[in-house]
Amino acid sequence: MLMNVSQVKNLISVKDFKNQYGVYRTSDNKEGIIKRNGEIIFPAKDYMSVIALNDHLFDLTKEDFTHATFDTNLNEILPIMIDYNGSNGHCIFYEHVNGTSNLEENKKFGICDSNYQVLLPAIYERIIYFAETYWLKKSDRCWLVLNEQLETSYSMVEDVRLLIGAKAKDKSVAVALNGEYFLLSAQKKRITKGHYEFLQPFTEAGYAIAKVNGKLVIIDEEEQILHHTNYSATYDDSLPYPYWRCMWVASNRLAFYQDEKFGLMKPDGKVIVEPIYAEILVLGYQELIPVKSTEGLRGYIDINGQIVIPCLYKHVTYNRTTNQFRVRTTENKYGLFDKNGNPVLPTIFKQITIDQDGHVLALLD
Repeated sequence: MLMNVSQVKNLISVKDFKNQYGVYRTSDNKEGIIKRNGEIIFPAKDYMSVIALNDHLFDLTKEDFTHATFDTNLNEILPIMIDYNGSNGHCIFYEHVNGTSNLEENKKFGICDSNYQVLLPAIYERIIYFAETYWLKKSDRCWLVLNEQLETSYSMVEDVRLLIGAKAKDKSVAVALNGEYFLLSAQKKRITKGHYEFLQPFTEAGYAIAKVNGKLVIIDEEEQILHHTNYSATYDDSLPYPYWRCMWVASNRLAFYQDEKFGLMKPDGKVIVEPIYAEILVLGYQELIPVKSTEGLRGYIDINGQIVIPCLYKHVTYNRTTNQFRVRTTENKYGLFDKNGNPVLPTIFKQITIDQDGHVLALLD
């Protein structure tokens, strides 16, 4: 007998519809696959994460972090595990080296077509698809640059950097050649003129993080230095997550790390929020920024540092369909707030679920 998702008593959310298929999540942190009509085709039992790769492939992750890729007929695609689907029908896939466990350093990446025929074998340490270009890391300080036809479109480079934490102004990529970083346009033309030891692409607002004389600086599009920082790297692994010392959280806002806490500043170095948070994270929704207090509770601020959702909650998620925050209290009660932080539903519910179309289901004890 076919089961419908409406029969799942511990349902939390429904997401990621690719055509007629989507993913549902239960309160015991398991995910499964459903059709748009609610019919369950893969129960939420064994997998803690399901990602819809395209309209017919799903990447499933078990609790031991091993992966499997299934199509909608529940056929497992082996030995290839798909990681990303390119716009031209090509897929980036990875395999584990010599059957080793699911550790990042044991992955090798390749490219296959939509029929899973291998076009480039899984011998690369990393593959990025961006701006109609494949960037393939062959070894340390050796990246190949290929077009969508898998033909060489630029000389080998030593490093590749995309913009993290903010929307990029264009499809430029920061690359390193002969120990120097510069921006490369989508047409493979050099954009920047300065000599940089490190560089990221410009944000939509026209700012970039660069490295000069061993220290990070913030520059504008004229390559004028707006602010000198005390950081020598954007991140390192000397301290626990989130590692970042200086990162964009919006096109004109940076989180910075000082005295083991995070604050918020403008590109010119003007501090908006003093370092008071245990974490300031990247949401990708630029007006709203997730934060965590030193007590481990979560909330949201806006780009001016004003509190939208105070750090009082065990968990906070923002739904872009409804423009609402779903919060979970330390007593595991749920509530809803609008994007301005005004209450929509009080924090008295056993569960609140928002489906793909923005319909809200609230359950009382």
